Amino acid sequence: MMRALTIAALAGLATSASAQSTWTGAGDGFSWTDAINWDNGDPNGAGVDVVIDGDNGNNVEVTLDTFRTVGALTITVDDSLRLLQGASLTISSGLTNDGTLFVDAADSSSTDVVLAFSGDSTIAGSGSIVMSDDFDNLVRSTAAVLTNGAAHTIRGGGGILANSGGMINNGAIIADAEFNQLRLDPGVDGIVNNGVMRATGAAGMLLGSGNYTNNSTIEALDGSRVV
Repeated sequence: MMRALTIAALAGLATSASAQSTWTGAGDGFSWTDAINWDNGDPNGAGVDVVIDGDNGNNVEVTLDTFRTVGALTITVDDSLRLLQGASLTISSGLTNDGTLFVDAADSSSTDVVLAFSGDSTIAGSGSIVMSDDFDNLVRSTAAVLTNGAAHTIRGGGGILANSGGMINNGAIIADAEFNQLRLDPGVDGIVNNGVMRATGAAGMLLGSGNYTNNSTIEALDGSRVV
């Protein structure tokens, strides 16, 4: 009996670890926290993988304005996730982004909008993380190394890393904001650039203290700067 119970418990853990919730939009059509918008309820937990929206034929924008943690996050082509003021999303098992993930702090608030990666993580796909022109945007890893894939772009204004963890950039990091610098501030793991780090907006790009290894391109276009 004890052995049977143990096997059943382990089977339950395996099922929990592979849980997935896919966007359907059957509720209000835009709110992450509306459980009816998902085929398996409002996803929240490191063991829950999330798919927006599984190429179901609709171009959707999902909005989040509170705290959530997920396992792997997949955003498919022409779909998007927008993190609004007050949002903090932690991704535990990597991001595959062929759409757009907006980190969208509002100019009138001092509350960070946070996209966090737990453990060594990879951003795959051909999409973009777009940070609004605001100081309070933050993309960071938790004392680990974040790898930006070769076809993926991170752009806008705000902070990257915030003195925690490091980054390997194989893709593009573009500082295109007019008023707020894109601030890179690595922890002990530093930043290795194998792709493009480019300042194009008037606010420019700020390379904070830390170790940098540049194997490719760091540049500022006319009217911008890297400091």
